[in-house]
Amino acid sequence: MTKHVLMGLLFAEALCTAQVPEPTITYKSTYSGHATIAGKLASKPSVPVGISVQNGSLIYSTITDAEGRWGIVIRHTSTSLTVQSWDLQNPGARSEEKTFPSP
Repeated sequence: MTKHVLMGLLFAEALCTAQVPEPTITYKSTYSGHATIAGKLASKPSVPVGISVQNGSLIYSTITDAEGRWGIVIRHTSTSLTVQSWDLQNPGARSEEKTFPSP
């Protein structure tokens, strides 16, 4: 019984520390108080991945396509953007936050 509990804990830990591909920004532009931001993941995901973009105190989310590309239009409120990717099946599995200058 102890082996089963230990194996379960190890499996749960492996799920929580699953690697999520790092996001990068490939395009950014502003117009009339809004920012258009597009990017891709460092590696092609096997399933869609969630993307969160923080601009000031506002957080926006979207998902990637099958190739790992993503895009979003947000209200432009800050001089920097923080982007993070996360697993849709296990939202606790996230990439490190990456900060970019705002467009």
